[in-house]
Amino acid sequence: MRGTDETFERCAKWLLERPGSGWMVVHGTVNGRGQMDDEQYPQAWLEFPTTGLALDMNTDTPILVERKKYLDIVNAEPAAQYDVTGLQLSIELHQTYGPWDHGESKPPEKRKIH
Repeated sequence: MRGTDETFERCAKWLLERPGSGWMVVHGTVNGRGQMDDEQYPQAWLEFPTTGLALDMNTDTPILVERKKYLDIVNAEPAAQYDVTGLQLSIELHQTYGPWDHGESKPPEKRKIH
C-alpha cells in the first residue's frame, strides 16, 4: 500500500458524493515497517466516527475495517479530519485534493484540479 494523489482524490470524491453521511476524510502519515522502517508517506482514508469504522480507498476494492485495526495494520498516524464542509473549503483553497500541509512528510507531487 502506498499513498498517492489518487487516494486523496478517491476519498474526497467518495465523501463529496455522500454529504450528511457522517463519514470524514482523514489525512495522515503511514509509517513503514521492517525493511521500510524509516519510510513515511502521506495517506488518506475515510472514518465513520460514531461506529469506529475505517474505509481504505487505497486499493481497487475499498476495504471496510475497524478503525483501530486499520491504524495498526497500515501503521498510520492521523493528522487531520475533514467533514464535507471542511473538505470543500480545503479543496477550494489549495486547488488540490491533498495532501495539505499539516505535518505529513514526503507529500507526493500535487495534481491540480481542472
